[in-house]
Amino acid sequence: MPGIIRRSLSILLIVLSILGLLNVYSDNSEVIKMASRVACSACEARLIQSGRSPIAQTLTFQTAPATLVVVECKREFIFLGDYACVIP
Repeated sequence: MPGIIRRSLSILLIVLSILGLLNVYSDNSEVIKMASRVACSACEARLIQSGRSPIAQTLTFQTAPATLVVVECKREFIFLGDYACVIP
């Protein structure tokens, strides 16, 4: 029985690691578009800075000459699901 638990835990950790890597290194062009619309729906926001982690993406947009807007995008479930973007 302990061998099954050990194997199951090992497999779970490997799967979570792979999902975390996919969240960081996959194509995020759709997330950037979604975050840009959240930052400014009536103007054209320019991406200034982005930070990605296995759990969330933090994007900074310039919406006016002296205005920066930070948008945070997270998945519905920690590693899976659709992204939802909000201004923190």
